[in-house]
Amino acid sequence: MLALVEADREDNTAAAALAQEALQQYPDCVDARLALAQAEMFDYRIDEAAEQYDQVIKLYPKSGRAWLGKGMAAMSNFQLEEAEHCLKNALEYMPEHLGTWNTLAWAQFAQNKLEEAEATMRKCIEVDRNFGDSYGTLAAILWMQGHKHEAEQYLKLGKKLDPNSFACSFVDFLKMNDQGEILEATAFLKSVYQRPIQAGEEQTLEQSIQRLIKNRQKTTTKVM
Repeated sequence: MLALVEADREDNTAAAALAQEALQQYPDCVDARLALAQAEMFDYRIDEAAEQYDQVIKLYPKSGRAWLGKGMAAMSNFQLEEAEHCLKNALEYMPEHLGTWNTLAWAQFAQNKLEEAEATMRKCIEVDRNFGDSYGTLAAILWMQGHKHEAEQYLKLGKKLDPNSFACSFVDFLKMNDQGEILEATAFLKSVYQRPIQAGEEQTLEQSIQRLIKNRQKTTTKVM
């Protein structure tokens, strides 16, 4: 399907036009709906994209790509329980898709389900041990749990595999924040956001940061 090819190339204008043209003739064309949904996600038309993913799931319930897309849309709207549900469904049909494993872990991370997120990432690394972002995500989870020595080990490995890993940069943010370098950490994270990231990821992680830091500050205050 040409529209899906253009979507994968991130030519969203061409993908949307081709997809809409195809859907006029073939309303049940799964590839066209997936392409249109992906284009809408990159244009931050999240609700429209979610509707397209729902249509695909009705037509083909075993579409891992549609479940992943629906999960990403839910993440973008900070509907984290829904995102977790969708992403787990996606993994049933795409068990080796590393992006889905990582996104699921972030959904759990954002809900402060750190033990579940850790288990998710350890399974992800079993699937493929050569993806730098996976080690960065696991390092972030371990850091938030207070396992800082182990987090540093995974962070080092993640950076070795991918020096530009977004997840590894996020761990650096957490470290700077813990050292009291709040302004520097915020500036650093904003610079990281200049890198290409998936639609919805920035908003979700930014809200996750705020929520997790607030929760940890409340916990620390109670202990003191």
